[in-house]
Amino acid sequence: MIRPGSSPMAKRRPGRRGRQATAAALALTVAVMIAGCGQSQQPPVRHVEVLTGHVERLSPGGVSARQVAAAEDAFGLALFGKVCPAMPTSNLLLSPDSAAEALGMLYAGAEGPTATAMGHLLRLPAWSPALVTALHEHAAALARVRQLKVSNNLFEQTGSRPARRVLDDLRTAYDSGLRLVNFGDEPATTTAINAVVSGETDGLIPALFGQSLAPSTRLVLTNALYLKARWQQPFPAASPARFRTAAGTVVTASLMRSIPRAASYHSAGGWQSATLSYTGGDLAAVAILPPAGMTGCAVPTTAQWAKLTTTDATAAAGVNLPKLRLSQTWDQLQATLAAMGLPLSGNYAGLGAGGSQISQIVQKATMDVSETGTTAAAATGIAVGTAEPAGPQVTLTFNRPFLLVLEDTATRTPLFLARIANPTQS
Repeated sequence: MIRPGSSPMAKRRPGRRGRQATAAALALTVAVMIAGCGQSQQPPVRHVEVLTGHVERLSPGGVSARQVAAAEDAFGLALFGKVCPAMPTSNLLLSPDSAAEALGMLYAGAEGPTATAMGHLLRLPAWSPALVTALHEHAAALARVRQLKVSNNLFEQTGSRPARRVLDDLRTAYDSGLRLVNFGDEPATTTAINAVVSGETDGLIPALFGQSLAPSTRLVLTNALYLKARWQQPFPAASPARFRTAAGTVVTASLMRSIPRAASYHSAGGWQSATLSYTGGDLAAVAILPPAGMTGCAVPTTAQWAKLTTTDATAAAGVNLPKLRLSQTWDQLQATLAAMGLPLSGNYAGLGAGGSQISQIVQKATMDVSETGTTAAAATGIAVGTAEPAGPQVTLTFNRPFLLVLEDTATRTPLFLARIANPTQS
């Protein structure tokens, strides 16, 4: 991926044969693969061949990084709408960005009607050089956020190869490489994949795949996010306060009370939001309070969402926000995404997996919100097998169910989306 400060029009490197010959000479253990992730101990595994594409010449077109983020907004709200009704009184934590990036890598290798369905699911236009450029610019914007780390990886069965175009597209759009592994060597391969994700999330997602992958697995795509940021204006105090849960009961939560005008305030259609900045100004948390009396799994409309999460401040607000410690596992997301239009049995030939079956999509996420800041991590795995202006002072008190979004401030990408039904439950 082109790093900030380098030329956006990268020259093509030598052809694929030369690249493969070089890559084939790299037999790396997982301990070496993830030595840069700060992990002191890694499980022993067999040697892994590593292949990488090269950054393509970018083709600016009619798609922007902001449009990619808006597509993730729409995808994330649709995913929320699918999973929430089954758990209307429980906390809910998702990473729309993690799911969208993992599915986006799958989109790169989709062909024919499968590619059309993937585009509709992700709210993205047809795969093209212009879209690859927009995805690259989106990834570059997130890479500039110092408190955030985003990682993408592919693990493919030895003997398979993605098409050259796909390998290059994935490197350009997502800065992802390919590790060739042996899924018949279980549980070692699953352990190795989990170790990579654990290193990329600072140990907060220690085991993305809870069970060994089936020997029939031919491809695994993973995305990992890790966020650790301090509030620009820390909460000076927290004290016990009443919180009415989504189930209608009243619990005692630890409510953090900000200084006056610590947040920017917006309202739309009865919804209200408070945006709190993290140090550096590259990240923000947006807490969204539904209209009084609204229950269930309601979310703002797309237009309301855009207004509630905008960077343009119209008024300032104080905030009374519960301390949070959430953790959630989604181990059967493939059924939900299939209901949204994902082809589980489709043509992913570009990834060397034509006529394949998506056997598992998992996501794990964790979030800790305290007086000083926020630590959060999420990872998504896909397994593919065969067959502030002056104004009146407002204080928003989040003492009933609300939404919480963690986003970057450049593109407004929905990194994490939570519905807080009961802050005393993890």
